[in-house]
Amino acid sequence: MGIGEIVVSILATIAATAACINSALNKEAAEINKQVKEIELELKRLELEEKHKPRRVWRRYRG
Repeated sequence: MGIGEIVVSILATIAATAACINSALNKEAAEINKQVKEIELELKRLELEEKHKPRRVWRRYRG
């Protein structure tokens, strides 16, 4: 095995490792994006709930 073959083998190993890391990061990013969307939907729901909540009116009575 010559030097060129060793270098090619090392570079192929590095490329395969990088592809695995990239795949794992993409899966993690997809999960985080899913959680962000769920949080955004919950926030919208809470904002709508707050918007439609009956308000207590405080009046100052002078007597």
